[in-house]
Amino acid sequence: MPTLHAPTASRDRIRASILLPEDRLVHKLLAAIELDANARARIRNHTLVLASEARKQASREGFALSLVHRFGLDTPHGIALMQLAEALPRTEVAQTAHALIADKLGSLTWRDAVGRTSSIAERLALHALDTLSKLFRDARPHSALQRFAHRALQKAIAILGRQYVLGESLVDAERKGRRWLRKGYAFS
Repeated sequence: MPTLHAPTASRDRIRASILLPEDRLVHKLLAAIELDANARARIRNHTLVLASEARKQASREGFALSLVHRFGLDTPHGIALMQLAEALPRTEVAQTAHALIADKLGSLTWRDAVGRTSSIAERLALHALDTLSKLFRDARPHSALQRFAHRALQKAIAILGRQYVLGESLVDAERKGRRWLRKGYAFS
């Protein structure tokens, strides 16, 4: 029976590298790339520009981006934030919105994450989420405090939603995604 891919020296090198520790693999790959000092300087300068742009964008996005980075989609907190970002803007009935917020925020403890952060904005956001989670456990969606908290949370979720949701419809998402596709991003 013929093999799909005949063994070659390059395939053997790839197989040997599969389980290498990352630092060894990176050093090995860097050694294989033959760059002159000029090319290395251009790469370094481009990296500094990218890092500077990322910092500027992060300062504009504020707490929302820091929460996205803090709570990935592999955590209950990240999943709850994403679900709120997707569903809350489309929820028009106050009692339904209250139930959604209570379900997503109320079941989690946010205060535990506060100690592991250095950003003031992120600390404030986490304290606010912890307070909101306690507030929305109460079954009175018509209290003035909960109405105010609901409006504030909707504004925050709208900012956060831009991190998870590209458009409100497929047509809108495709239109907004074209510029990102040209930059090499992919969407699912």
